[in-house]
Amino acid sequence: MPEKQLKGFERVMLQPGETKHVSINLEARAFAYYDVAAKSWKITPGKFGILVGDSSSALPLKGDLMISPQTASKEEFK
Repeated sequence: MPEKQLKGFERVMLQPGETKHVSINLEARAFAYYDVAAKSWKITPGKFGILVGDSSSALPLKGDLMISPQTASKEEFK
């Protein structure tokens, strides 16, 4: 798995000094990987880092999301 993956984006045009709130919804599939042996999508429980910025090298906003084993075992994203 790559260290960083783009899972959502929104293009926003701002004037100098202007600010805007943007929401990006991440569905379960954003945290899943395809298990070739099982032939299905799976989520590994644990901590996922959420990075926000205007490029992969400029990510000033950071947070974590914890996915429990119970949540990871749900297969809502088939």
